[in-house]
Amino acid sequence: MKKNDLFALLFTSWLAILVFFAMDTDISLFIILIFIGFLVLRELFDVSLVGNIKERLNFYLYLGVIFFSITVIQKVLEIIR
Repeated sequence: MKKNDLFALLFTSWLAILVFFAMDTDISLFIILIFIGFLVLRELFDVSLVGNIKERLNFYLYLGVIFFSITVIQKVLEIIR
């Protein structure tokens, strides 16, 4: 099995676990948990992934960081009010 396929299989498994356990939670928490799983897998497979795959994954990584930042800012503003 290729490393790319293993990455996709593990990420899909993580998503299935999240859907099963975190179905009733807030959507922002759900997306943050997806992001955390993505970060863990990205770091585990960093050595074995090819350059162009890493660049594609980095795009999703940056999107996740932006969403995480927006969510944290919203929660802080919610606490302040």
